[in-house]
Amino acid sequence: MMSKSNTMHKLHLIGLSLLLFSCDRNPEIDSGRLLPAAAVDYTRLQVGNYWIYEVYENDGKGNLTFYKGLDSTYVEKDTMIGGLVYKKFVEQYDTSKAVSYLRTVSHYLTNPLGDILFSSEDFKTIFATEYKTVNGKPGYSVTYQMSARDTLTSTPAGVFTTSDFRLKYTISPLAAKGSDTVKYAFVKYAKGAGMVFKTIGIYIDRNQTVEKRLLRYSLKK
Repeated sequence: MMSKSNTMHKLHLIGLSLLLFSCDRNPEIDSGRLLPAAAVDYTRLQVGNYWIYEVYENDGKGNLTFYKGLDSTYVEKDTMIGGLVYKKFVEQYDTSKAVSYLRTVSHYLTNPLGDILFSSEDFKTIFATEYKTVNGKPGYSVTYQMSARDTLTSTPAGVFTTSDFRLKYTISPLAAKGSDTVKYAFVKYAKGAGMVFKTIGIYIDRNQTVEKRLLRYSLKK
């Protein structure tokens, strides 16, 4: 399990939307334009939809160790924020619970801050860059962008063709403590199925990650 001596970036607990609070946002989204919401085909953010995931630790070499318990993720309800309707998206594992408010605009998935968390079409733009310190010293940077289209992602529920949102961590050698200085986290969506894979924890000073992989799901037509 996770040692307290290691610095772990907990994506599941913090939530992707909160990771972007100090980022430069690009490109601008005109939320008032009536454009085809292609992203909704991938995210499947309809109220009542839910997904169950198995949780694993990945040792960095592809070897997976199953964590006890399952992750339960669901769309709870519509919520009005700033005159716009967002979906309340809940991710729960053990005693940890993360809540996000999300909506699709054209081919983008966004939150109330205007951060871009996925695109079904834009695979060139770096959506944001964030810089972090560790114990007051240079720590790491994170860049957010789409990385791949039509990749095959294996899960307990089967193999899915996915489009992948990527977080690239570039870590100072001091913070990395001998581990890799470039690490990646992913959120992978399959058209018609929703999120099938997510890196929910990444260690700054170890090569292991924690991830969830789809086990079963129920979607409204």
